[in-house]
Amino acid sequence: MNVVLRFTLVAVLISSGVLPASAKKKTSRVPSPSKADIEAATRLQVFLDRANFSPGKLDGRYNDFTRKALALYRQSRGGQPQTPPPRANVKSNVAADTAGLDLASV
Repeated sequence: MNVVLRFTLVAVLISSGVLPASAKKKTSRVPSPSKADIEAATRLQVFLDRANFSPGKLDGRYNDFTRKALALYRQSRGGQPQTPPPRANVKSNVAADTAGLDLASV
């Protein structure tokens, strides 16, 4: 009888989803970029696109294509390209260094 009770208890715990805290998967949310960040990234992408340095899709994010296009633009103007940010598994919207660019005309 004791074995049946233990088996029933284990079956109920498994089916109800009761798991130890260490077994639960933690979700990490990436904060969404602010409207100002999206606008700044879009201005940079439009600026690069008008200068014939295609940043890829104009989506308001600082992606690899945007960073590469900015590095090529700086190199074509005799400047040093910005060092890329450290690679991570999460997507980030960290702003590129746009010092010296006339983005107000965009």
